[in-house]
Amino acid sequence: MYEVLDSMDREYKPCQIKTYVDDLPQMHTGPADIIADQAVVQAAALVQKLESEGFTISTKSNIVASTKELAEQVTTRLRQ
Repeated sequence: MYEVLDSMDREYKPCQIKTYVDDLPQMHTGPADIIADQAVVQAAALVQKLESEGFTISTKSNIVASTKELAEQVTTRLRQ
């Protein structure tokens, strides 16, 4: 997607395109302890890769989990 938008920006100046991606869900299934670890590691990796490509990442997130405890675990770890 980045390559397409970058080429559009270069080829059609001064009419520049701004694109916003509203949601990018991550879905995990499995034991809660593994999900808590992997969800955080994968979210951090995704942010790093997108930012390295020039994307801006919002600081707001919604966590939906099978239990309140799992949601709180993931939320706490993401804040660190």
